[in-house]
Amino acid sequence: FLIESELIHSFPQPIFRGLAFLCSNRLNPMHIHHLDYGLLTFGQVSGETDLTSIDVFKSFMMSLSMCQFDDDIHRSIWEKLIWNVPFNSLSVIYGGCSTLQLLNDEFIRTRIQHIMNEVIEIAKFDGYFFEISIIDLKLKQTERMVPYNTSMCLDFLANREMELDAILGHLLQFSKKNNYESVHIQKLFDEIVNS
Repeated sequence: FLIESELIHSFPQPIFRGLAFLCSNRLNPMHIHHLDYGLLTFGQVSGETDLTSIDVFKSFMMSLSMCQFDDDIHRSIWEKLIWNVPFNSLSVIYGGCSTLQLLNDEFIRTRIQHIMNEVIEIAKFDGYFFEISIIDLKLKQTERMVPYNTSMCLDFLANREMELDAILGHLLQFSKKNNYESVHIQKLFDEIVNS
């Protein structure tokens, strides 16, 4: 279900993914406004590499501030989805809400918990298991950060194309492929598409 699937099938060389575990807004193609947190994670999603190449890549990443190399980037992708799926989608569904506005509404907060739990269930089909306690952890981390408009929210407010497939579409396809009924995630997708 990786967003790199087309690249993986088209090119034999190793492909790496970067994940931004931070709060930032892209102001324009040359400027990013960093609001809170700050970890950039990189890892290899496919291909064979010799140890020397990996060591060089790791050394380069570690030389940058706030960067880490992840030997299991696939797990980190799932962890990021646990947060991204509910917060990005619901920020759009509720008309451009910030993370704080979403959390302060008890009904929406309950939706967030259900959606996170569903992502955790889907991750099991890919061999990744998360403790249910990660939901409370993610909510507490979000409460501590500055009120934040997600990337999908900003695209929605600016009337730009949103990352619908990257955040929801590929996940739903993977869920259906494994005969898992994603009730909450399907509802998110339908609400956004039909809005």
